Amino acid sequence: YIVRILWIVPVYSIDSWFGLKFPSTAIYWSTVRECYESYALYNFLIYLLNFLEEEYVLSETMATRPPVIHPVPFCCCKPWPTGRRFIRWCKVAVLQYAVI
Repeated sequence: YIVRILWIVPVYSIDSWFGLKFPSTAIYWSTVRECYESYALYNFLIYLLNFLEEEYVLSETMATRPPVIHPVPFCCCKPWPTGRRFIRWCKVAVLQYAVI
């Protein structure tokens, strides 16, 4: 997972070089960069879940803690769910970004 995340630097540099060298095709290279960025973000989430010792152990640990109270601008919002639901919503959010 780490190598996939670290490859974002060469992808950005190649995109920038092609964007400067061939300005008419810059939009296509930026699209490739955005796709790889979403792929790297997904790999980072999976890396975090694996690093934090399986998502089920993490969800059990999160389920035992009380919900976090939001700071002032968001104090009217409901507290976020903890545990397995929170991890599932994080996966859904990252995958929605990767698909879009």
